[in-house]
Amino acid sequence: MSRSPDRDTAGRKIPPSLYLSEFKTIVVNFLSQPRWRKSGNEDNSRWRNHLILMSGYVTKLVLIVPLLWWLQTDEPYPLHHPQRWVGYLATLALVYASGESLLGRWRRRVELHRHSPPADWLLPAFILIGPVSGMLVRILRSAGRAWPTYLF
Repeated sequence: MSRSPDRDTAGRKIPPSLYLSEFKTIVVNFLSQPRWRKSGNEDNSRWRNHLILMSGYVTKLVLIVPLLWWLQTDEPYPLHHPQRWVGYLATLALVYASGESLLGRWRRRVELHRHSPPADWLLPAFILIGPVSGMLVRILRSAGRAWPTYLF
């Protein structure tokens, strides 16, 4: 028997006012990931990389899903347009954080990455492939070579 999402573990109904009063907690936890900061990493590098990765991912998600009409145009926006810079910063965040994750697994200096099975490499590799292929599409499209973009 599955539990209803609007009930607590004892089966009592959760009042909607509780969701509203805890909304600030949800936003703070979503934006800052405080539990990651307490994960035992002395220099907070795992927390920082996770925060960078998630900010890039959420930014790209927002750009692609609800703002696709703004993002996808026949003619590229000029370099000074904010749409391009938001996309570039999100791409940079995804490339940096996923690259850092893969590099950590490659070097195996931290205990967390010493015994990393192949499945642990898949998510950061897929996250890296997305923005890299997007950059290649952007470069080829700007160079007037649209036909190779169909490969990506």
